[in-house]
Amino acid sequence: MASTAFDKIWDSHVILTSPEGLDLIHIDRSLLTDLSGTISLEGLRAEGHTVRCPELHVAIPDHAISTGHADTATALETRFVAGLKKSAEDAGIMHWPRGSGKQGIVHVSALENAISLPGSTIVCGDSHTSTHGAVGALSWGIGTTEVKHVLATQTLWLRKPRQARIWLEGDLSPGVTAKDVVLWLISILGADYGREHALEFAGPAVAAMSVEARATLCNLAVEMGARFGFVAADETTFTYLKSRPYAPRGEM
Repeated sequence: MASTAFDKIWDSHVILTSPEGLDLIHIDRSLLTDLSGTISLEGLRAEGHTVRCPELHVAIPDHAISTGHADTATALETRFVAGLKKSAEDAGIMHWPRGSGKQGIVHVSALENAISLPGSTIVCGDSHTSTHGAVGALSWGIGTTEVKHVLATQTLWLRKPRQARIWLEGDLSPGVTAKDVVLWLISILGADYGREHALEFAGPAVAAMSVEARATLCNLAVEMGARFGFVAADETTFTYLKSRPYAPRGEM
């Protein structure tokens, strides 16, 4: 059987395989939110460990941050948003606070700034990390213990998932969005269709979509039971990334 794009990215990140069939995967990028990121950084420090590769993490507060005026921060924001700032700075990790022009929903900010790149592995302590599959990355949500493991080792143990390709043809009618497409898929395939699978979205309808629309497909793959959502990188991907702040500077 020919290797898929998912196979090629996965296999290129395998460091070793355990007798039980688990792969030790190198993690290219880790996104730290104010909740799981703060807890993990504080826990790592309390245990006497350091961050192995600070340059491969980005701290973006979004879960606990208040939508109100900065002077009316909630107790939750004071604890976790301020905690992430201090822990990230102490560890030498890049931090995007409110007012930086880069802070926002963690998955949107990382995409818009080209922290997410084709062919990379990306993790975050949030179930919708699959969003970054929109640019051809392997991205998945992890728990707080796993966040701490990535901080300490830049690796994760994981069993390679099975794969399923959802092929979409035709044109979207006016007013129909990528979210409508996923909700339709869930209605006919079921909410557990993607369990233990990585879902690749492909076909003419996906090729015609913007990266933002593809991000919606991949984001909502978890609502189909999948841990991964994926769209193979193409010219739309490279055009989207080309002028982004952290995109590689060269021919894409």
